[in-house]
Amino acid sequence: MSGWRLPQGGREIDRARPVAFEFEGRPVQGFHGDTVASALIASGRRALGRSFKRHRPRGVLGLGWEDPCALLQVLSPDPSPNVPATQLRLFHERPGLRVEGVHAWPRVDLDLLGLLDRAHGLLPAGFYYKTFMGPFFRPAGAWLHYEPWIRRLAGLGRMPATASPVPMQRQFAHADVLVVGAGPAGTAAAQHLAERGCRLFWVDDRPAPGGRLRDGGSDEDTLAWTGEVARHLDSLPHVTRLPNTVAVSRLDHGFVLCWERTDDGLERLWKLRVPQIVLASGAIERPMIFPDNDRPGVMLSSAVRGLLHRHAVAAARRLVLYGEDDAALDCALDAQTHGIEVVAWVDTRSSLPPDLLQRAHDAGIHTLPGHAVVGVEGGARWAGIGAADLTAVRIAPVGGGATQRLEVDGLAMAGGWTPALSLLNQLDGTLAWDDAAGALRAGARPAGLHLAGSAHAQRTTAGCLADGKAAAQSALGESPVPPTEAVTAPALSPGPAWALSLPIGQQQRAFVDWGHDVTVADIALAHREGYVAVEHLKRYTTLGMAVDQGKTSQVNGLRLMAALRHCAPGEVGVSRLRPPLVPLPLGVLAGEDASDLIRPARQTPLTAWHLAHGAVMYESGANWRRPGYHPRPGETLQDAVQREARAVREDVGLYDSTPLGKFEVAGPDAVRLLEAVCACRVGDLAVGRGRYALMLREDGRLF
Repeated sequence: MSGWRLPQGGREIDRARPVAFEFEGRPVQGFHGDTVASALIASGRRALGRSFKRHRPRGVLGLGWEDPCALLQVLSPDPSPNVPATQLRLFHERPGLRVEGVHAWPRVDLDLLGLLDRAHGLLPAGFYYKTFMGPFFRPAGAWLHYEPWIRRLAGLGRMPATASPVPMQRQFAHADVLVVGAGPAGTAAAQHLAERGCRLFWVDDRPAPGGRLRDGGSDEDTLAWTGEVARHLDSLPHVTRLPNTVAVSRLDHGFVLCWERTDDGLERLWKLRVPQIVLASGAIERPMIFPDNDRPGVMLSSAVRGLLHRHAVAAARRLVLYGEDDAALDCALDAQTHGIEVVAWVDTRSSLPPDLLQRAHDAGIHTLPGHAVVGVEGGARWAGIGAADLTAVRIAPVGGGATQRLEVDGLAMAGGWTPALSLLNQLDGTLAWDDAAGALRAGARPAGLHLAGSAHAQRTTAGCLADGKAAAQSALGESPVPPTEAVTAPALSPGPAWALSLPIGQQQRAFVDWGHDVTVADIALAHREGYVAVEHLKRYTTLGMAVDQGKTSQVNGLRLMAALRHCAPGEVGVSRLRPPLVPLPLGVLAGEDASDLIRPARQTPLTAWHLAHGAVMYESGANWRRPGYHPRPGETLQDAVQREARAVREDVGLYDSTPLGKFEVAGPDAVRLLEAVCACRVGDLAVGRGRYALMLREDGRLF
C-alpha cells in the first residue's frame, strides 16, 4: 500500500459525488472525474496490468494516451477490450462499472503466466521466428498450430458479443482553422482566431483547458485565464470547442478526423475539412533506461505531478527523482509540498544549473548529480506470479563507483520531452533530430500546418503564449514576428546509451518500449543481426508498434541504435507515425449508420425468388447478394451442393449474371474500339454470338 488520497485538492474530481466500481471483482471507491487508474492508485493499488510478452507486473507509466501498460477489459456497462485505465473516466451518473486486467490469468496480482518472465532469455526479439519455425518445431506448417497459443499467451482482449449500448455518431463540418490543444499556446491561438471572426474548431483531449498547467506549477493566473477564454469562446456562434476530443488522423486535402467522448456517454467522430491547422499538441515526457525500470511504482514525473494536482492522489510515500531534465526538480518540489518525502534527486548530468541546485538546497532536497539508477528492489513474489512492490533503488556514479541503496516506494523519471508531432508526420510532414534540443523536431512542414507551444520546443509559459499567437497570425496569412524558440542545451549525460554497458542479464530487464516488452538487449541484438535501419529495427523488435505507437519509446530507441552504430541519432532515421493517433473503436468509425443503412445490399431480379425458396445468400462482388445453395430440410451443405450439381449436369440450370454488369458499345467504330482494348478479334463475331475476352490497359497489361 503506497498511494493515497490527499485530504483536499484535485482539479478534476468532485468529492461530493463518489463513484464505486469493481476491479477484478474487488470494490474500489473513487470520485466523479477520477480515472480508473487514479482511483486504483489512490486505493493503494500499484500493479494494474501485466506486460504483453513476459507478463511482468506493470503499473502506470504516464497519465495520458502515452501510457502503454494499464490496459483493461471493460465487462460492464459497455463491454470493450484494451481500454487504457488512464482514459477510462468515472461518472457519478453512470454506475455499475466492472473492469479487469487484460494481460493476466487468472488476475493481475496472481498471474500464473508470470512464469514466462523466468524464461526471458528464450524470448528475445524475433523469438517466434527463430524458435517456432526452426528445426525443433517442424514439420512445415506447424506454425499454424503454435500461433493461436502464442496469441492467447499474449493476453489479447476479448471482443464483446453484442453491440455497444453507447451512442456513436458521425458529424461532418467545415471550418477556417482547427486548433489542436488547449494549453497556453492553443488557448492564445484560439483567442486570436476567434477575435478575427474565423470559423474555428478547437479540440483538446482533456476535460478542461490548461494543458500541462493543470499538472502543477505556480502559474495559476494563466491557468485561470485559459478557463476564462474557453467560457467566452463557448458563447460565440462561429467557434466550436470540443473537450475530451482527440484529433486522431490528418488526411489529404485538409481532412481531419476527431474523436469526441462527451460526459453524457456519447461518442462522435467528427469529419472536418479545414485549410489551416494550428498544432499545439504539447510534448510527451521520456522515461529513463535502467534495469527493472518497468516495476510498478516507477513512473514519469509528469504522471506523479498530474496525479497530485488533477486527482489529489499521492503515488508514493518516499520518492526518488531520477532524470536528465530540469522537470525532475519541479516534481520534487510539488511532491514535497503535498506531503511526500523526497529522498533524493538523482541526475545523470555531471553538473546542474546553479539556480536549480540553490532551489533544491533551499528545499532541503538531497542532490546527486553525475549519478544513475543501476537497479531497483522489490520483489517479484512467487517467481513472478504475484505482483511486485518497489522497496528500494540502487544508485552509483555514472563513471563507476560505490553503490548506494535508498529505501523508497516510488521513483519518478524525467528523461526530457518529445514534441507530440504525430499529426504532422502522418501525412506529408517529416521529423528530424535536433542536436541542440536533444529531441525530435519538425522537419519539412506542410502548407497550412502551423506549430505552437511545446510541440514547437517552447518550454516556458510566456514562450507558449507568444508562440500560439504567432501561429494563429500565420494561419490567417498575417506576418507575425515569431518568438524566440526555447531550445535547451544538450544534456551533458550518457543518456540511454549508458545501459549498453550493463551485463546482458541486466540489459534484458532494461525496458525501452513498455508496450511490447522491448529491452536494451533486443535493440543490441537487432544491431548484431543487421537490422539497423529504422524500419527494420521497428519491425524486428516491434519497437513503437504497441497501443502507444512509440510515444515514450521512439526517441530512446533511436539514441540506442545511434550509439551502437557510432553515429548521430539523426543518421538513424525516423519511422513514420501512422494514423490513428490513439486506439480508435471500430464502432466509432461505423457510427449509427450500420449494416444495410450505410452499405445497402444489391439485389438481382431473382433475389426474392431465391429467398422464398430458402436459399443461403452470400455476398458477391460489389455487395451483391447471390445464392450459395438451396438446402432442403435435413440437408447439409455438402448434400445440397452435390444434389444441385447433379441436377445441372443431368437436366438444366439457370445462372443469373446480373451482378457481372454490362456495357453497350454502339456506333460505326465500335469494332475498332473493342479490338483496341480486347486481346482478341471481335470483327469476326456473327450477330447473336459471344466470346470470352481479356481487356488490356494502355500499357498492354491485364485490366
